[in-house]
Amino acid sequence: MSTTGKKSTFESMWNRVMIGLGSNLGNKKDNIISACQSIGHLGEMVQISSLYETAAWGFNSENVFYNACVEIRTELEPGALLAELKRIEDNLGRERSTAGYADRKIDLDILFFDNLIVETSELVIPHPRMAERKFTLFPLNELDSNFMHPKFKSTVNELLNLCLDSTQIKRID
Repeated sequence: MSTTGKKSTFESMWNRVMIGLGSNLGNKKDNIISACQSIGHLGEMVQISSLYETAAWGFNSENVFYNACVEIRTELEPGALLAELKRIEDNLGRERSTAGYADRKIDLDILFFDNLIVETSELVIPHPRMAERKFTLFPLNELDSNFMHPKFKSTVNELLNLCLDSTQIKRID
C-alpha cells in the first residue's frame, strides 16, 4: 500500500463501507448533511439512509440525537479511512470527551468495511456495539437489510429483530 493510504494500482479495488453518523448539538440536520458532503470526498457516495431521532444512548442528555448511515465505496484502507473520519469530525467542531459518552456535534463510526474483521487498539470493525443499538440498526437496515455481519453471521435485519434496545426511534426524513 502507498503512503497515501490508498491501494496501489495492483491492489486497486473499491471497498464497500457502511458509516454511522450521529449528532445531538447545534443544528443536527446540518451537521449530518455537512458530514455526508465531506464523506463523499473520500470515494463514491452510494446511498444515504433516512434521518432518525432518538434519545441519547449510554448517557443522560436533554438533547436528542439525529442518526443516519451512509454507504460509500472507497479505495482507502480501514486505518486511513478512520483518520479521515476523525479529521472530518474535528473540522465540523467535534470535541472529544475522555469521560465516555457525551453530547457531540458529530460522531462518525465505521460500522462495516467489506466483510473485514479488524481488532486493534485503534479500530474495531465491525463496530463492537452496533447490534445493541437501534439508532444504528434502523438506518443500516434501510441501506442493506441482508448484509451479513461477518462476526455474528446474522443479517442486519436479523440483528434488528433481535435487538433488545428499548429506545424509541422516530424516522424524521
